[in-house]
Amino acid sequence: MITKEKKYFIGIGLMILVFFGIYKVNIFLDRIVNSDPEYNTIYSQNFNEKLFQNQLIGKSKNEIITIIGNPLSKTKLKYFDAILYTNFKDSVYLTENSISVGLNGYCKNVKYRFMSFDSIGKVENVMINGYSEKKEELGKLTKFEVLEKFGKPQKQILCNCKCIVYSYSEIKKGAYSGKHPIINIRNLIFDEKNKLIKVVKKVGSTYSKYDEICSN
Repeated sequence: MITKEKKYFIGIGLMILVFFGIYKVNIFLDRIVNSDPEYNTIYSQNFNEKLFQNQLIGKSKNEIITIIGNPLSKTKLKYFDAILYTNFKDSVYLTENSISVGLNGYCKNVKYRFMSFDSIGKVENVMINGYSEKKEELGKLTKFEVLEKFGKPQKQILCNCKCIVYSYSEIKKGAYSGKHPIINIRNLIFDEKNKLIKVVKKVGSTYSKYDEICSN
């Protein structure tokens, strides 16, 4: 026989479970909508935020590795110049060192016209979707002619730094929180003489992790 006292405690227990379930659901929904950079980010082994400071500037690669360890990845940036025309500016993005465009989720009727150029302004790569021009037609133009023909692009990027980027953070595997992959970006920029010239500490998208080096 269940006494009133037992019913009371059972009721309290059920209420706690319900409130806890609502709390967990709210956290889950919040992570779907809003980005949590710390949740989304993984760091290199032995990473120490306190050591990741501007005082490192001027040190060599070997000195840096001795102090804060090896990075998760190393990227050598090459000359990269690209422009993008699109009818959905917020849905299409450019990625440094990549001869392609990316889409932020599904976007119906999106159009884009992407071109990258060499150091003297000749078209190197073309991607086109939804516009009437042919790739072969655009491939014969120079950057000056493209700008003269289509006007100011919605997006553009120029990387003219012969740098090496050591990345000490990246996005976690699997599902991330928020609509976009926002993480804590932790990059070190070395010049051609293997000396550290810049420490990058910011919250940002993995799609533009080099925008402290490349101009947009």
